[in-house]
Amino acid sequence: MKNKDNNTINEAITTILKKGSQLSLPEILSLLKNYLPVYPSLRNSTKSIILDFFSSNLIGFSQLINFTIILTKDSPKESRIYKNIIVELLNERFDCLLNFIQNNTFKLTIELRNLKSLFFGSKIFNLIHEDIDIISYLKLLCKQWEVVFNVEEIHDLSIISDLLVSMLSLHPVYSPIQLFEGFFLINESRFQAFIEMIKKASSINKNRIINQYLLSYLDNKVSKGNMEEIFKILKNLPITNCFDLNCFNKFKSLIFQECVLKSISQSIMPSIMISLLNRFKEIDPMKDENICQLLVIILNDLMDNKHREKISCNSIFLESVTKRLASEDKDIRERTMFIAKIVTNGDLSYESDYTITIPSLNLQGIDTNIKNIDFVKLQEETQSIANNTEKELIPAINILSLDDTADSDDENDDDGRDIVFLKDLVKEFQLLNENRGKSKLRLLKLTIKLIRQKKDFGTEVKYYSSTLFAMIASLNNDIDEKNFEQWRMNTLETIVSSVPEETVNFIKFLFTTELSLQQRFSILSSLGLAARELRGIDDKMVLKPSYDFPTNRLPWDKGNESQLLETKSNNRIEEISEGRITWKSKKLQNAPQTKLNRFKPYARLFFYPLAHGWLNGINQGTYDKFFKTHYFSTLRMIYECADPVHDYQTMTDMMQQIIADAIEQDIPIDK
Repeated sequence: MKNKDNNTINEAITTILKKGSQLSLPEILSLLKNYLPVYPSLRNSTKSIILDFFSSNLIGFSQLINFTIILTKDSPKESRIYKNIIVELLNERFDCLLNFIQNNTFKLTIELRNLKSLFFGSKIFNLIHEDIDIISYLKLLCKQWEVVFNVEEIHDLSIISDLLVSMLSLHPVYSPIQLFEGFFLINESRFQAFIEMIKKASSINKNRIINQYLLSYLDNKVSKGNMEEIFKILKNLPITNCFDLNCFNKFKSLIFQECVLKSISQSIMPSIMISLLNRFKEIDPMKDENICQLLVIILNDLMDNKHREKISCNSIFLESVTKRLASEDKDIRERTMFIAKIVTNGDLSYESDYTITIPSLNLQGIDTNIKNIDFVKLQEETQSIANNTEKELIPAINILSLDDTADSDDENDDDGRDIVFLKDLVKEFQLLNENRGKSKLRLLKLTIKLIRQKKDFGTEVKYYSSTLFAMIASLNNDIDEKNFEQWRMNTLETIVSSVPEETVNFIKFLFTTELSLQQRFSILSSLGLAARELRGIDDKMVLKPSYDFPTNRLPWDKGNESQLLETKSNNRIEEISEGRITWKSKKLQNAPQTKLNRFKPYARLFFYPLAHGWLNGINQGTYDKFFKTHYFSTLRMIYECADPVHDYQTMTDMMQQIIADAIEQDIPIDK
């Protein structure tokens, strides 16, 4: 009887699926509800027919995913069958993406959006994360792309570029590794396909793919061993049309920056020079060395005597020299004179052994034809880095459920989704604007957990740090949640201490955004406490959970939350509560045993913007004195953590000015 029933089911499924693309939505839902639960017991031939259908029908595939998501909430055990089907589909049907592209016109924006959300919006991955890690999932997507690009003629390359941008943003750190290193940059034909796709891409997608992803990837991979191959790659791409100085200045490798400068058209060099001179004039201590190195590269290798003479008469350059020679920083003065000697073609008489070192790459005469790119050499140079990266990544992607950090009061807020990437966390915060009555503590705790877990893999954190910081700093305690400010401060501190190189952006947000007094207090407290954590000082009110992967619980899930939050520090801060810091002045040497000083490289980023903010004038109206007291305490905390940075004396002089100004304004200073 059982065999007869089984045969009947197999025949019924075969009959239903003969309609193929003509299958109606009710029929698809009937297939999902009534037949797929017995999928494991079906004949292999019937299973193959089912996989063929879902791999070629976007509506059917979409319904399978959505049905499984709902079932995961309502009946987790039963959903396991459907998840297995999805995993089997991805592992055995590499033509899904091609079929969906070819079988749809995408005349409606919603159709393309649906395809992007399924494959590249983490919808599928969040569903099957128990069976597959992010690296393996990205590799499966590349298998899909392999089938797509093996087709001789793709009707609309602009759609392809749109989908590629979505995949790159699926994980902005690891997706480029798989797409570029593992796919487009492995041989001539793949790279040629990439070039053709870039030509057809919209200007927005073209800029995003090149500036935001490809160049950043190459910047991390460049070395003296592969710089010629990378230079050839750059010469075959529309780098000149896409050149973005802001992105360019963020590159870490001076070798790569020189490769880019020497690959672009000389027609845009004057405008680049003017932009660099403006930044030369601004004197940003953290970026000044790189700005000067770039100026030397252009002046030495990309300009002749005639063009250098024009620069020597340029008003921006002359004003810059005057301003920079008045600086108290010896390095800034020396760099200025070194560049001035180059600009004047050596006519300036100035004796100094100071040198600005640049790579001075000899890239002239290289045949940059695509046929001359040694992709094997490129792969060999980057493979060891890729292998190490992959080993680090897999344990770092721990699945985070909203349940893990939810209090009992927050359980009704759980929508059943697993948070895997920071981009999904950003979306959750965006949804708070639509439902102001929803608890925010759950997301604040989750942010601490996710960022602390990824602390050693900071590229993703850095990518989303400014957005998360702005969203969290701008939150309001609409439903009067207990300890909201302490949780907000802890979350902001976690972000700042994880990516201290972004501190300038955080302080800029403080100065340029309309915020409440309490929101400003939280930002200031987070900056001060982050400085102390980086300095190696342990403040008990700052929660710093550490992880041994895999992990599921945080300290506050197990213990008494109020005890953790209300613990007082025995160091500099006696209390941070509702925007008040009571200063307990002690010598830094009397603090508890400190760990490695990670604050020194970033001390200037913390101190100078806040110090200049005070000296430029602050006015908070009725609460001016109250705010300045807190501001001064934070600045003083940062100042003492900065010791022994090389320009500590300059900071001390500036701090003396601020103290004198504070006393004059009758701001209380607890010495």
